[in-house]
Amino acid sequence: ALEKFRRMATVIQDSNDAITFQDLEGNILAWNKAAEIIYGYSQAEALSMNIVDTVPTEYQEEARGFLASLKRGELLPNLETKRKHKDGRIIDVWLTNTKLTDEKGKLTGIATTERDITEQTKTLEKFRRMATVIQDSNDAITFQNLEGNILAWNRGAEIMYGFSEAEALTKNVVDTVPTEYQEEARGFLASLKRGELVPTLETKRKTKDGRIVDVWLTNTKLTDEKGNLTGIATTERDISERM
Repeated sequence: ALEKFRRMATVIQDSNDAITFQDLEGNILAWNKAAEIIYGYSQAEALSMNIVDTVPTEYQEEARGFLASLKRGELLPNLETKRKHKDGRIIDVWLTNTKLTDEKGKLTGIATTERDITEQTKTLEKFRRMATVIQDSNDAITFQNLEGNILAWNRGAEIMYGFSEAEALTKNVVDTVPTEYQEEARGFLASLKRGELVPTLETKRKTKDGRIVDVWLTNTKLTDEKGNLTGIATTERDISERM
């Protein structure tokens, strides 16, 4: 049993995640190396603190409410929130919470595994802003896979082509191409599969009601996290009035 506890202590101490123990009042009872790195407080400093001291002012009421719930025996097993570094920086964290009990099963506190997700949150916020720009663009912005199946279709595309997003997501991009241009579209997809890309292209598209639209396409490759080509993002501008 002693060896088991030693192994557990080593895992806790050497974890890349902050692992902290608190009593029912929020007083910090344990603080591993990763907690020192993530929050900037040494173990000696942390053991003289309450967990609320690591919480930004605007989140302290949430933290106190969490402790009050814990005293009632309630527990949020997972929580995304914010913490404050010793130097005042705000950190986005993902918490995984586990109850601590004594040998009789009585609740005594909480063990929390805390992961710094600040960079992921920044990336997510960046993607959210990008998604808003895409969705609200006056240009049609569409994503297609390597087969030409439509994966994304913004409001600009709905207005330009007349197909709702729900309709478009059941279609292939070739379905939006006039018959006499479909061979060109299939050739474009074949080139894309070979890793070739025409970055800009003037061509024609067909609306839901059968009208022919002159369009200027700007194409960008889509890749996965390993850099493998997965499809194409196309910005499409109606230039019929200029023709």
